Amino acid sequence: AWLGLSSLIVGATVPGVVPLVLGRVRELVPDEAAAARGWSLATTAFAIGQALAAYGLSFLFAESQSYALLFALGFSAIALLVALGGEHDRRIADRQVASR
Repeated sequence: AWLGLSSLIVGATVPGVVPLVLGRVRELVPDEAAAARGWSLATTAFAIGQALAAYGLSFLFAESQSYALLFALGFSAIALLVALGGEHDRRIADRQVASR
């Protein structure tokens, strides 16, 4: 039951990321034509990343037959992204304070 709930929640986040990335691309690149190129690049990178992750995780599972390894990798990736995101937010806050 928990695995099913987890799959639904994580699966629902993927479509939610799309408008967030599009909004961020528009913030970073105000020029409409450049933003369209940035969006295309982001979409392509996302698709390639998903494909590589799927093949890589399938390979790891085929070799190890261990779901625990896949969950540990997923947890590690999320923890790393949270740590990097916090560092990024701290640097932005420091720049805002310094510019005042």
